[in-house]
Amino acid sequence: MFLTQFAQRRHLFLVSGFFLLLLLVVVSALRQDPHTAVAAPQETPTTMVAEDVTSYTLAHPRLIWRTASQCDELPSLLNQVSDTAVPEDPELISRLFVTGGNSRVIWSKNDPRPPGSCNPYKFLSNVVGDGNYVYWADESGLVRQSVEANAQDEPEVVSTAVKSTHNGNKVLLALSDDHIYALIYPTPISAQILRFSKSTLTADPAYSILGYGTQLAADEDGVYWLFSGSLWRATYEQGTGWDAASIATGVTSFASSDFYLYIARGNNIVRYNKVDGSTTTPLYTSSSPNAPNIYNVVHSQSATGELFFLESRESKACPDCFIEYTQVLFRMGPNGGPFVPLYTKASPLIINVFNLQAADGYVYWQEDDTIQRLTQNADALPQTNITIERIEVTQGTQDINNNVPLIGGRRTFVRVFGLSAGADVPNVTAYLYRVNPATLEPIGDPLVPMNSQGGTHNVVHPVHVPLLLDNSFVYELPLSWVQTGQPLRLKAVVNPFNN
Repeated sequence: MFLTQFAQRRHLFLVSGFFLLLLLVVVSALRQDPHTAVAAPQETPTTMVAEDVTSYTLAHPRLIWRTASQCDELPSLLNQVSDTAVPEDPELISRLFVTGGNSRVIWSKNDPRPPGSCNPYKFLSNVVGDGNYVYWADESGLVRQSVEANAQDEPEVVSTAVKSTHNGNKVLLALSDDHIYALIYPTPISAQILRFSKSTLTADPAYSILGYGTQLAADEDGVYWLFSGSLWRATYEQGTGWDAASIATGVTSFASSDFYLYIARGNNIVRYNKVDGSTTTPLYTSSSPNAPNIYNVVHSQSATGELFFLESRESKACPDCFIEYTQVLFRMGPNGGPFVPLYTKASPLIINVFNLQAADGYVYWQEDDTIQRLTQNADALPQTNITIERIEVTQGTQDINNNVPLIGGRRTFVRVFGLSAGADVPNVTAYLYRVNPATLEPIGDPLVPMNSQGGTHNVVHPVHVPLLLDNSFVYELPLSWVQTGQPLRLKAVVNPFNN
């Protein structure tokens, strides 16, 4: 729901031989329920690592992260190369105790090479870890490094079989308590899942799959992956081998707990029973109309069993503008019920909040090249109503009631004054439409703000100061909207995406 306000201008007469459009402003309003928006957070996330994080893993009681050189060959959503990286940079793996303190580099690689040349070391997988080791894949295969290692220590090779990549696909790694799982590509059209014992480093026979797997994960009940939106689970028993089956389709993310799998399917989340194979009706369905997509789900690993998930919502400042993403972190109980937003971030072009992980009362995520943390019991973000107090249409001078007449064919500016019903609400936009005076239907595309600070977005305050230009949404009307003999009516919509 939203509040709209209209300004109507008309009347034509002749002055000094020139046809002018004197736009006598008459303001009317159609009042409906105001839009709500997420205000500034009550609890601010803690920055655990402030820069240069390419990817990370939570290896209790430590955070482990990789810092890539500029020429990293496997960029992806979960593989962010710092803007400050240069070819001469080393490849690094660092650690930090979740309780704080100083970070420590436990592996570094920076072989000699000509100036400006890329680091020759090839990093071919994600990083995973536990309380003892960090694992990744390079050209020698699957390797591991002790969490107590020094930067100059060479990693131990676990298996030379884990090194095949085809068609740009990297190796995917996942850990359970006792095993290491690797998804590799021995041929361009097929993949294999390998399983190694952590204690003996021996391998079980490979399990072959067609196509390309994503989102590899593992627990004591088996190994999971996505293939073309289908969620698969495979288990291995000595003597009988592998047993695999598809669990669900249309899957965008999933998380495992002791007895259940929580499965995100675009705009909703269901729960799958690992024992009897039953699936619930949706525990959560997004209310957003803006292409919602639940792209990351994690279980709290706590006795209360909360679920945390990231939902992206698309928006455009104008029909021809690039897509912007609003990413919202939610908390929900294990059986559904109330769900509350904890954190939100808007970003252009890409999703830059990802890789949720949880342990010991905290939820962690990567945001650009940083690692952030928030308590699992954080207060919900306040939802604040926003209304439009008034619209001001001016060609240089105007009063609060729009009594100063306007002239057709002259540059015309509009200020839309929004008010929040509580705290300041950042990152809000507003659309200004030209509408048909008879039907009130929009004519063409809306205008977006052109504020000097924030551009298309603004901060909506509980009180506005008219003398401050950026205390309003500012627009310039096209001259085609302000022509002699053409009635003009405007409609403003604040927070059109209800983010």
